[in-house]
Amino acid sequence: MAVTPGDVSVTTATAIPDTTGPDLASWPLTPLQEGLLFHTVSAPDDSAYVEQLHCRLDGELDLAAFEYAWQQAIACHDILRAGFAWTDGRPAQRVETDAPFTLTVHDWRDADSQEQGVRFVRLLDDDRRRGFDLARPPLMRVTLARVGERQWRWVWTHHHLILDGWSVSQLVGEVLERYRAARTGTTATLTERRPFRDYLAWLQQQDTAAAEAYWRDALAGLTSPARIIVPKPAPADSQAPQQDLVIGAAWVTRLQAWARQAQVTPSTVVTAAWARLVGAYAGSHDVVFGVTVSGRPAELVGYERMIGPFINTLPLRVRLDASAPFESWMRTLHRDHGRMREHEHSRLVDIQRWSGLPPTTPLFDSLMVFENYPVDASLREQQSGLRFDDITFVEQSTYGLALAAIPADTLTLRLHFDPSRIDRTTAARMLDQLAALLESVVAGEIRSLGDWSLLRPAERTRLLDASSPAPAPYDPSLPIHDLFDRHAAATPEQVAVVFAGRSLTYGALARATDRIAAWLDAQGVGPDVLVGVQIERSLEMVAAILGTWKAGAAYLPLDPSYPERRLATMRAESGVSVVLTAAVVGALL
Repeated sequence: MAVTPGDVSVTTATAIPDTTGPDLASWPLTPLQEGLLFHTVSAPDDSAYVEQLHCRLDGELDLAAFEYAWQQAIACHDILRAGFAWTDGRPAQRVETDAPFTLTVHDWRDADSQEQGVRFVRLLDDDRRRGFDLARPPLMRVTLARVGERQWRWVWTHHHLILDGWSVSQLVGEVLERYRAARTGTTATLTERRPFRDYLAWLQQQDTAAAEAYWRDALAGLTSPARIIVPKPAPADSQAPQQDLVIGAAWVTRLQAWARQAQVTPSTVVTAAWARLVGAYAGSHDVVFGVTVSGRPAELVGYERMIGPFINTLPLRVRLDASAPFESWMRTLHRDHGRMREHEHSRLVDIQRWSGLPPTTPLFDSLMVFENYPVDASLREQQSGLRFDDITFVEQSTYGLALAAIPADTLTLRLHFDPSRIDRTTAARMLDQLAALLESVVAGEIRSLGDWSLLRPAERTRLLDASSPAPAPYDPSLPIHDLFDRHAAATPEQVAVVFAGRSLTYGALARATDRIAAWLDAQGVGPDVLVGVQIERSLEMVAAILGTWKAGAAYLPLDPSYPERRLATMRAESGVSVVLTAAVVGALL
């Protein structure tokens, strides 16, 4: 496409000191890039880190000027001309002098709106699945589909290796300013940006020993990640594996006021609520989940306007002590999160090694990010003569569950989920519970952490009323399992136990515990015998305990997350000869 736009130059509004960085031809990788590159090479058919910004565009669009604006941005920013390859057996990003870019344009004016919608969905899917040859920059594509005389659909697809969300917002604003200048024959006024290579140089100067000491202390004693346990998912539907819930502006205002009063940030409150939810679904009071941090060091002058992949994902450990005073616990979390940010440049592979967990054991099973990059504002505040609507930024994750909290006047809670592990109904339920947690904070209902419920008061009352008939007299001389059997005989269809979306009635649980007792009897278990119960918190654990009592024996709890050597010592010293595991009990339920 031939281009003869006006002169586009940069007006320097802020002087940025020069810093000698790595060789322009071959750069090292950031911690984020190392992880993304490893995953992309390991799963070349996976489009998890191929991201898209798309929207409706209305106005007299100058295609030549629009293409030229992108070409100039790519020429200006080295990271947009970076490709990825192995040099001397090590991964590196190599910056090309030139990275050819061509705008792709479709004309769909021959189709009705329904057919245009079908084509657009197919375009998004095909473009994402197409991926990129990482060695051939630019790792981005821009596509326009004309759907009317002045109406367009714009799709910008890029690999996460070259940009983070904040950079996307920055680059969009710059491209549209370049477009305005090219279209009008004027000079673009752009503040000079510090080059990405300066950040890479800063990374090389960081104190690894201090980071190692911090992470070893923060993760000391961790034996396993917090694995979220949910029912077996229903078959996946055709919709994107994403669920949204929007908290209204009035609630957001109250949340901000509460956070100020408690001397924390709104993001801390959302992080705390996510920790509480993860703890409930993992059945643990010591949870670790991933958090995404900006990675932009304040001591690097001009950091807020730099373009590149700065963010990093790190493990955040949260201990859920039910007796802790709520506001002081929240301030502790705020302080701990701040300490972690001092070491946000750490490589996840190093943190894994310092944690003491086996290399094959992931540090976390879920992810949380508080997004604060104003992509919408960059599009709506520009002066290009174009109007942008239906703005969508599509990100994907390799984690089974990832929460994005997106603040504005309202607060959008967006849950990305793996449909092979979590279905849409469960995802919607989890979002509603997260909203309930946030609402109860601003309602002033919580004194200690143990008061923080996933249920709203009305729902909690309804469930208690439905499941709690008037108490009946009982004989305190009878053992618990006999009392249980009496109640099961009287109300066999009533729900006895619920956990992570699963439940058992009294009748079903009574029959299961009878089978467990019979199995234990066949193993020679009886009075004065100790049975090991090596099962995580679950329906199976409840059944194992009741079944052991019915066999006349006592039980010894054995936490499956403990190292095998520790478990073996506990079994040997206690004299346990029979151990109930989830597999054994599951077969008897």
